[in-house]
Amino acid sequence: LPSAHRQHTVTPPHSRPPAARVCGRAMIVSRQAFGVIALVVPAACLGVVSWPVSGPSVPFAQARAGAIRSAVVASSPEQPQQPRQDEDWRSFRARLVAQETQNQTNAGEEVDASEAVPAASVSPEGWVHETPLIEQGCVILSSTQQRYGFGLHQQYFHKCVMLVLSHTADFTRGIILNRPTPFKNDDGWSLWFGGDVQSFQDDRTAREVTCLHTLESPAAQRMSVKVIEGIYYTTYDCAKELVDQGSATPADFSAFVGYAGWGPGQLQDELDRTSGSSWRLASAATGVLLREFQEQQREGDEVDGIATWESLMRRLGHGPAEVESSAGGFSDRMLKEWIRVNLRPATPTPVVTAAAVAAAAEASKGSRSPVALDEGSVLRAAAVVSAFTLGRQYLHKSIILLLRAGALGSVGLVLNRPSDKRVALPGGGAMRNILFGGSLT
Repeated sequence: LPSAHRQHTVTPPHSRPPAARVCGRAMIVSRQAFGVIALVVPAACLGVVSWPVSGPSVPFAQARAGAIRSAVVASSPEQPQQPRQDEDWRSFRARLVAQETQNQTNAGEEVDASEAVPAASVSPEGWVHETPLIEQGCVILSSTQQRYGFGLHQQYFHKCVMLVLSHTADFTRGIILNRPTPFKNDDGWSLWFGGDVQSFQDDRTAREVTCLHTLESPAAQRMSVKVIEGIYYTTYDCAKELVDQGSATPADFSAFVGYAGWGPGQLQDELDRTSGSSWRLASAATGVLLREFQEQQREGDEVDGIATWESLMRRLGHGPAEVESSAGGFSDRMLKEWIRVNLRPATPTPVVTAAAVAAAAEASKGSRSPVALDEGSVLRAAAVVSAFTLGRQYLHKSIILLLRAGALGSVGLVLNRPSDKRVALPGGGAMRNILFGGSLT
């Protein structure tokens, strides 16, 4: 809501806007409004809902007003849609989304894409639906609609499932839920890869470990932050303290090293890209998330997490468009390679004895002279699988001409990377293709 209207107000019956509809004692902000919202009051008065700073993004709610068209509830005054006793508001919203989806399907409506009802799945196993709202507890799933997506860089985001732990106007923080590792810390706790910030690539003292849990004890609640109903997080130090005092066991926690972070408006900008967003937003029941997570744990620490992403995407209705169409593709293979290099133990280096080194040196004596790297030397990239696979791919199987070589550094040109760019040389003549010479301008 605009800042001028963030306080609770009462609207007289004769001046209620078209967006407000009375269903018994509940006001539903509907198709022309900004969200799936219900306020049940014990008296005849009606109000609007305000959020704290940590609630849904106000600019986002305004920008995507039409997209939350699913707030409409086609119920009569005799059968109003109201939250069930002790029902989480997210579950109530999911029922509204599912009902509107069904109503629209039954009516055969054709609506503008910007006003389409989010895909929804409600079953005995739990509910999942897409949402345009960035909010604490929502799930971010990477999309495969871009040409290369995360195949060439940041491969750990490919087909990832992230849980947003906190969202404010200044910062959004989430952890990746589907990247298990075989690593353990000094206390024997299993570790998961949670994101690229303060993660495994950093010094141990700079790493941040977030522990998810479902503990409801007073001791655990005092040391934890609630994400959604039934899921909490705390620091590793607090989790260890709970274990040390006998209030929990290590098995009660899932420890994630690192996190993903977005600055002010960054995630919103990525969602609004005209060339196609890298992300999809969804809201999921606690039981659904826990079930998917437990399934990964049963499969062991050698899985790549793709099955978890596939399961949720299918429930959102994106099976044919994204799951089946991208299975086993380039980005899948790049993700597996990234996991092999970064989330698996390094291959042990064979022990080489001094005697073996001496014997090899003697055998090769006089057969090869030292290589002098001078201007004009030509280098060929070695046939190493991962050296130029996950980054600096332009050096893979490259041929480089050294223009300058010295103690302070060397400069060279990649000779075998033609491009589709063309230019006319000074003095006229035919157009020539420009070659990519390297990453430095």
